[in-house]
Formats: sequence, structure tokens, C-alpha cells
Amino acid sequence: LACGATATLKASPAGGYSFFNWTSNGTVVSQSPKYQFTVLADETLTANFVPNPFYCVAGVYSGLFYDADNSVTAANAGALSLTLGAQGAYSGTVRLGAASYHIAGQFVLNAGADTASADANVALPGAATLDLAMVLSADPNPSDPGAGTLTGTVTCTAPVQTTSLWTAPLLAKRSHYLPNHPAPGLYNLAILPTGGPGSTGPLGDSYGSATVGPSGVVTLVLHLADGLSPALSFSSPLAQDGSFPVFGSLYSGTGILLGWLNFTNHTARVYGTGIDLESTTLFWTKLPGGGLYYPGGFDAATAPMILAGCAYAPSTAWTNRLGWANGLFEFDLPGGGVIITGLSFNHVNNTFMAGFPNYFGLLLDLNAANGQFAGFFAPVQQGPRVRFNGVLLNGLRRGCGFYLAASHQSEPISLGPVAVPQIHPMPGPPPIPGPMPVGG
Repeated sequence: LACGATATLKASPAGGYSFFNWTSNGTVVSQSPKYQFTVLADETLTANFVPNPFYCVAGVYSGLFYDADNSVTAANAGALSLTLGAQGAYSGTVRLGAASYHIAGQFVLNAGADTASADANVALPGAATLDLAMVLSADPNPSDPGAGTLTGTVTCTAPVQTTSLWTAPLLAKRSHYLPNHPAPGLYNLAILPTGGPGSTGPLGDSYGSATVGPSGVVTLVLHLADGLSPALSFSSPLAQDGSFPVFGSLYSGTGILLGWLNFTNHTARVYGTGIDLESTTLFWTKLPGGGLYYPGGFDAATAPMILAGCAYAPSTAWTNRLGWANGLFEFDLPGGGVIITGLSFNHVNNTFMAGFPNYFGLLLDLNAANGQFAGFFAPVQQGPRVRFNGVLLNGLRRGCGFYLAASHQSEPISLGPVAVPQIHPMPGPPPIPGPMPVGG
């Protein structure tokens, strides 16, 4: 080549290898397989290759970006889904609010070849952009606990209108399901507000289910305690550690629900022995914008909610998976106060019956196939009845749910043995004095 000419070289790895860098007389001059340069003098260019670290960590990555130390909103938190190829090429989707954006590119090995980096840019409406700086743990050693994890940051680099400049940590995990870890099947769950300082979210217990499929994909259905209809539903693959991200864009993009859920029981479906699914980092916000319930919006993100889930199967004539026959039904009243009335459970035919006398007109119907229940009660004796909904958590020997009060807010309901087990403190003053019949 003549001096001053422009030349382009492209390195193509053989099977089982990945391109690492170009060196000129021992000095690194490029980390891109395609290297364009100007010929200035005689030089020796070498394409360097290493055993392909991407082969063992290729697959689907699912994750979230949010800053838990600041207010988590639909404008500064979102989700990432990315497919990594065996040579480090990737394509994926970034979700922010109700919008989705496509990204694609190539991971480049860093020094030491145990990590790889990639940057991506997303143009938002107006002049704002999202800049993703991603670092992949490319260590092919499967015993490395960090193998198959993607970390980094997502930064909004150009504020537009009321959008603030922000940076959020990013974490995504590779889908890798070990059979029966956790076991496929139905897991019922409840989202329990902590009522911490600054929290203005619904007081009722949202509820739902997580169904683990044979390939390790979790289908989550949530009935939120702010009256959102229809129920929120989405799917996510499980990571090797039994965790998966939850992301829901709500209220036409002005609200969000996100966080990480983790299966704690990785060996078998054990009924009545505690929690199998949990999260203590679940965030939920809604901006003001009308609607019958919570028209002024709320911020449950200032006090992350607790999610508790248990493996579910209906009781049988031989096994009472709820663990009790005589119990209590408990519901909170708007403005404070708790009313408790008697309840009995027949495990042979999976039915509930209100205690006698039934002062509050309690009626409860259980769908034994999925553990969800619905019914009516009168907050005021002999008054009009309101509808409630919830789900059984066999592992906690209780049921959780909510009802929508005339105050246009939700309140929690629960059922359990005579000493109702509490997961979180019940709000309000001591119970209202009055009839408290127990039993069947």
C-alpha cells in the first residue's frame, strides 16, 4: 500500500474464538474487528483472538434500571430485555414509561477478557437521549457467581421540558432455569404496603399469582389495590438464582410498578411451611390524573412494599393445606378501626362459612382451583354490603386482599386462624368493641 493511502482490515475469528484487539508493533490500536487506518510507514498489524467467552454467557438477559436512593417514577426507571449472541453481538428493547425502544450493537472484550463493554443510545421524544453503558461478566467459568450478569448505568443526557437529568444503576440477569428450581406450578402472592414515612399508596393488600412454566418462564398476574382494571399481566424468564424482574407501565405511562422478585424455595413445592416467593424492593407510583380511585395519585415508592408468595394447591379430604378449621375474618375501616368476625374452613370441600351470628353479613366464595376468593360484607352492622377480593397464602396460613371503600380508597382484609398471623402492622387504632363470634 502506498504511504498516505486509507486501508481497512477486518478480523474474523475461527470457531470457538472471539476477536480481542488489533496491535501495531505491540501497541493496541483498535478493539473493533473492523479497523480503518492511514498508511504512514511500514508497520506490522496483528489481529489477536482469545477463546470465545461469549459462548457460555450467550442468551436472554432481563433486568431493570432505577435509583432506589431517589424517587422512582415512570420518567426515570424502566426495563431492559437483551439477547446476546455467541460472538458478542446483541439486540434488545429498552422500556421507559409506556414506550419501547430498540437497541443493537457489539460487546467488546476488556483487558483480561473476563468482562466486555457496550454502549447504546436511545433518542427520546424531543431532544432527550438515554445513554446505556453496559458491562457484561464474560467469565466462562459457570461456578463464577457473577457469570451471566449485566451491570452498568442508564443516563438521561438532555433534559426536555420537565424531564430532569438523572442516572440510574442497571442490572440484568441471564435466563437460566434449572429444572425444579423452583418447581413448576402455581404460587399465590400478596403485596403488602409497609406504611412507612412518606408512603401515600393504597392501604389494601394487592394480590395475584405467579405460574412457573416447565421452561422456567414466570407468568405474573396482579390485582392491584387501587381498582386498576383489568389485572396487570406479564411474563419474565427466571435467572439461575431464582429471581426475575417485574415491570409494569401503568395509567397510560404516568405510573409504574417495578422490582425484583426471588423464589426462596429452590428444591420442591412445600405447602404450609412459609414463604416461597418474596420481594422487599417493589416500587409503585401514580401521578395525579383523575380516575375514580386515588385521582390525586400516590407514591408507594418512598416505602418499598413487601411481596410474599406461597406455593398453592387446594386442600383435600386428607390434607388441610390451610392448617386450620376455625378462624377469623378481619377488615379495616376507613379512617381507622378494625372489625373482626368468626369464620370456619371446611377443607373437605374447600368452603368457608361465616360464624354465627353473622352480624356483618359476611359471604365468602373460594375458587379452590387457584386459591382466589371473593365475597361481601357490611362495614356497618345490617348496612349495605361491599365486595372484597383476595387470595389464600397456604404457607402463611392466611388470606390477604382488599376492598374499595366509599372513600375512594382501598382497605385491607385478611383471614386466618383465631390468632391471625400478621406480616405487617395493621394501621389504625385498636379494634372497635362489639360482637366477636368465633367458630363455625
